[in-house]
Amino acid sequence: MARKFFSTVVPKPICFPGPVRTSAKAPSVTKTIYLTTASTSPYTLPADFNPANFSIEVLGPGGSGGNASSSLGGAGGQGGGYAKIVNAANFAAGASIAFQVGAAGTSNPTWVKDTTTTIAVQGDYGGSATGPAPNNRSQANTGSTTALGGSGGTITSSPAGAGGGGAAGPHGAGSAGTGG
Repeated sequence: MARKFFSTVVPKPICFPGPVRTSAKAPSVTKTIYLTTASTSPYTLPADFNPANFSIEVLGPGGSGGNASSSLGGAGGQGGGYAKIVNAANFAAGASIAFQVGAAGTSNPTWVKDTTTTIAVQGDYGGSATGPAPNNRSQANTGSTTALGGSGGTITSSPAGAGGGGAAGPHGAGSAGTGG
């Protein structure tokens, strides 16, 4: 699953029919870069990266659902956390930055480090359920904007399983999973 990391505004090339007007200003376009679990760290920021106009958004992986038993369904996993930074210090065109994209069901958060190797933004992982019990944990999301993943659902009746928590995002926390 692709995770959005960088958005930066770069000048869009313009072609003018006839004479070129030197006073014309090129409109800006947003350039979005996605780094995934298949991407290799470190990442080199492109030459047109604008350190005065960018954002980085990360989404932590969701937790796994619990295994069902012969009499009960499994509980839902917790949703992954979200974080965003805007125009943060210590990012520059051509800089090599480390990142990690946590895989679903693991205890590896998704993060991006700045050029000082400090974690600048982090979306924490959701807790994985164990059997009929959810494992909702306190998430350590780091950024200027953060939101928590939704809680995994608890078993309320047998043998149905519970729903997983929703992932957090730019519009807020994830919804809680429902009981089964």
